[in-house]
Amino acid sequence: MAQIKGTGILERGNIYFLYRPKVQKEQARGERDVERFYMVLSLRGKTSSVR
Repeated sequence: MAQIKGTGILERGNIYFLYRPKVQKEQARGERDVERFYMVLSLRGKTSSVR
């Protein structure tokens, strides 16, 4: 894969998306059924480096 000049990886890790449906809903079928939405960024390793 070709890399565009001036770009690079700043950090590596995982992104998790979590949600809680509204009360009395077993699962969300659309955005109106979601009470809370969270995004968790989990950095892989103890240090990050620019390469």
